[in-house]
Amino acid sequence: MIPNPKPKPPLPGGEYTHISYPVTPPLPPGIKVVQLIPVGDGSPGQLPPPRTRRKPKPLLPSEKEIAKLPLSARTAFAARCALRVQPINQRAGTAVVADTVADAAVAILRVSTHPGELLFIRRDFDRLRKLAKANGWTDDTNVPPDAFGPMWPVGYVPDWAIEKYKPRE
Repeated sequence: MIPNPKPKPPLPGGEYTHISYPVTPPLPPGIKVVQLIPVGDGSPGQLPPPRTRRKPKPLLPSEKEIAKLPLSARTAFAARCALRVQPINQRAGTAVVADTVADAAVAILRVSTHPGELLFIRRDFDRLRKLAKANGWTDDTNVPPDAFGPMWPVGYVPDWAIEKYKPRE
């Protein structure tokens, strides 16, 4: 085989690197050798740490979780749950009393086709719990009106919560 009389120089801005394994012949001087790092080659050795998944939170906060909140925060949370089911009451012309989280959940599940909408109740509770802990709320602390944020996330309102417009008579 006739060697190539014109060797190809490296492209502008880069340099030529040659990866060599023990069975290859020695390289000419001036060539940079890069050592590979073995990763996950299946050989015996130290095992990676076990993967653990976080236990998913239940859709609704439990009575024990709610009982840990200060009294004013529990009252504000109950009022927020009642506000969530208010469109259901207006639409059905009934008075569903949502004194507890379970009552609000039952009311929502009766009209909703998506049980994930209960996560809005969990979101309200988590937000309230974080604020109470961060600000050191007590039973006498007034909960600010904007503590919960918007009733529904931006761009999403459940079908059962949209007000139906009645034609003018």
